[in-house]
Amino acid sequence: MLTIEIRLKVDGRELWLDGFAETFLGKIASEVGGEIERRLGGMWFTAPVEPQEKRAEPKAVGIKEAARILGVSHYTVRLYAAQGKPNAVRFGRRVMIPMESVKRVSREGVAREGGLAQ
Repeated sequence: MLTIEIRLKVDGRELWLDGFAETFLGKIASEVGGEIERRLGGMWFTAPVEPQEKRAEPKAVGIKEAARILGVSHYTVRLYAAQGKPNAVRFGRRVMIPMESVKRVSREGVAREGGLAQ
C-alpha cells in the first residue's frame, strides 16, 4: 500500500487544503489589486453592467427538454406522451409538449392507471 502525505505551510503555519487555497487566493488578490492600483494611479473604475435580456419562455418544448425540466428520462416522457399524458402536439415527426402541460405535470404529477399521482 502506498501512502502519500502532503503538508502545506504558509508563513511557517501548517494549513489544510481549504485554508491553503483561501490564503493563496487572498495573497494573489492583494498582489494583483496592488499592481492595478499602481498602474492606474489609484483610480478605480467599473464598467457599466447592462442587464441581460430576458428570454421569452417557449410555448412548447421537445421531448428531451421536457424530460430535462421534469428530471426524468426522455423515454418516460415519450411513453406518457403516447398515452396522452401530458398533452403532446406533433409537428411533422417532432413531438412538442406545451409548457402549460409540463408545468402541470411538475406540480401535480401524472396519474397512474387505477391510482393516484405519485
